Amino acid sequence: MVDASLDGTSLNNVQPFIEKVLNETGFLMVNSDKVVRAIYGMERGQDRIGGVGEEASSAVILAKYDEYNGFITKNGYKVKNRAFFHPKTKQPIEKPKIVFLIRVNDKMREWEEGTAESPEIQIAKRDVQEDQVRRGRGRPRKDVEPEEPKPEEPKNEQTA
Repeated sequence: MVDASLDGTSLNNVQPFIEKVLNETGFLMVNSDKVVRAIYGMERGQDRIGGVGEEASSAVILAKYDEYNGFITKNGYKVKNRAFFHPKTKQPIEKPKIVFLIRVNDKMREWEEGTAESPEIQIAKRDVQEDQVRRGRGRPRKDVEPEEPKPEEPKNEQTA
């Protein structure tokens, strides 16, 4: 666990930042330890480096939290990591593409925010389509119609 006692920071002091991000963006940052690191930085000896500071906007705080692979949710759905922070440019993403990770039928599926239907309906339709595509691969299935039962033929018994 992170020792957040330096500079007067504690896990209870990050609740206003979590609420600020939730109210302004609609995203919930779940891991308080990573919120402390995103705002105040990581401990290096007696110093803290890398934090965005208490005066940062909610988008910048969320991007820094995402840089640390923090667990982010929206409306109860998990948001895929790296939606708000670009690892190559080391900069926040201006217009993030929000992708939710949703468990349907014991499979983790991705659903992009902004589509017309609910995530469960979209994913269920995609599952059906994928199953149909999978059935089309490989050897063709033999469609065998059930045979009607044949009447039993009398047995010829030969006695010797």
